[in-house]
Amino acid sequence: MTINLIDRYVAEVGKHLARKGRVDIQKEIRSTLEDMLEDHAKKAGYEPDEAMIVNLLKEFGKPEDVAASYLPERQLIGPQLYPIFSLVMTIVLPILATVLLITMSIGSFNADLTPLEVLNTLGRILLQVVGSVVSAFGSIVITFAILERIPWSRAEFQKEKEEESKDWNPRDLPEVQDVEKFSIPGLVTEIALTLVALAILNFFPQIIGFGFLLNDKWTFLPVLSDAFFRYLPYINALWSLQITLNLFLLHRGRWETTTRWLRITLTALGISLAGVMLAGPVMVTSIGESLAAVGPDFSADAASVLTWMPRIGIKIALVLAIVTGGIDLLKSLFREITGKFRS
Repeated sequence: MTINLIDRYVAEVGKHLARKGRVDIQKEIRSTLEDMLEDHAKKAGYEPDEAMIVNLLKEFGKPEDVAASYLPERQLIGPQLYPIFSLVMTIVLPILATVLLITMSIGSFNADLTPLEVLNTLGRILLQVVGSVVSAFGSIVITFAILERIPWSRAEFQKEKEEESKDWNPRDLPEVQDVEKFSIPGLVTEIALTLVALAILNFFPQIIGFGFLLNDKWTFLPVLSDAFFRYLPYINALWSLQITLNLFLLHRGRWETTTRWLRITLTALGISLAGVMLAGPVMVTSIGESLAAVGPDFSADAASVLTWMPRIGIKIALVLAIVTGGIDLLKSLFREITGKFRS
């Protein structure tokens, strides 16, 4: 129990540390705790027990407070307020950007817009969203910077922290879990690309297709059929859940049992949806019929190629999604099952 409590304590401290230098700091804390425990045991004259380690950890401090002491000095926001500031930024800014993107897009696009006009409108909306997010970021930073410099605010916060420390019980520390690393830039990129894909599919899917000059006039032919849009609500739900999971991961800073099983569930749902779409009706319009309606300048072979390319492309993409998703699902399940057997 003694060693287990120390492991749980060190792991909990690591959750609140930056990735850079986390392992070294955890080793230092573990070594310090083991030395202190040895000293306490010598003074008490008996082997360490659970009560001794609990008192030692209470004396050492709450994991959040210990981690805060290792954080670098910040000019605007100190270590006491920074965790709250980071949480607000992680949650508020992505939600604000998503809501603004959706609300500004509604009514801004219609079927009569040319692809160039669509891109111009999209660029204007993105600039407005970025400007609003930057403004919100500045407002939040200024608010926390002011709170940091108000004496009564710091005093109240410190008083609350001290009250929480009195009630803290090391026995309530969560069990140690295997830490699966992930890339923060990778998650942020995935969130951004998913939001862009959702915006395109829901608000201007007409830009997905072929464009060409015909009689000195730009002509654009969308390729997605009505069959595809029957699946769009399920795609929206699945991708929105994935974005929510990624935002939660950015907040927590690590994979945990709950989030790993959520990822497994979403992966399985994605594979199922891809399989249904692959076995379902054709999701690409007949380019040949569209070209015939535009003009007779295209041969049957050209129309056949233009029809074949997107259909094969979508099928390949769905097959790849099923294969890669299946591999990831099996790896995740194996990791969870073997982890349970080890424990």
